[in-house]
Amino acid sequence: MSIHVHIVKETELAKVESDLIVIALFEHSSLSASYFDQLNAACDNQLAYILKDEQHLSKFKSTTFVHTLGQIKAKQILFVGAGEQEKYSHEKVRELAGRVTREALKNHKSSIVFCVESFITDKVGMEKAVHALTEGSLLATHRVQHYKSSSREGAQLDQLAFYSSEEIEGLDVHIETAKASQKERC
Repeated sequence: MSIHVHIVKETELAKVESDLIVIALFEHSSLSASYFDQLNAACDNQLAYILKDEQHLSKFKSTTFVHTLGQIKAKQILFVGAGEQEKYSHEKVRELAGRVTREALKNHKSSIVFCVESFITDKVGMEKAVHALTEGSLLATHRVQHYKSSSREGAQLDQLAFYSSEEIEGLDVHIETAKASQKERC
C-alpha cells in the first residue's frame, strides 16, 4: 500500500477536496485564524456554533466529526482535542495524528488533510508538526501481516496532505524523513 503524502497548494481550505479536514483545538483557546474563518463562513457559521461552549472538544485526543453537507469540498471536518498548550509536544502531535488516522480508517475515510496551522504552538513549529503528523499517521496505518492471511480488511489511507495558509515550501524534506523513520520502525 502506497500513501500519497503531499503539501496542498490550494489557497483556501474550503476548496480542498478530501474525505476529512482535521483541525486541532486547544483547551482555553479560541479559533480565530483565517483558515477557520473561511471554513466557518462557507458553512454558514455553523462551526462556530458547534464549538461555542463545548469545552470537552479540546480535551486531549477527543474527536468530533462534523458533516459539511456539501457546503465545502471536504466531506467532513474532524476536530481533535490537543489538550493544554503547556503540555503540548512533538510526541503529543504524533499521538494526535495516530488517533486521527485510526478514527479516519474506522470511518472508511481514504484521504486526510491536516490543517497544520492548528497544530503549531510556541513549542512545536511548522517543521516539527509536519514531521510528527506524517510519522504518527503512517505508523497508525501499519498493520501486522498474519501468517497465511490473504487479504487485509478495512479501509486504507490513500492520501495524506498538509494545508497551511502560510508558506510551507521546503517541508518535503521533513515528510520524507518521517516516512523513512516510519519504515525503519515497521
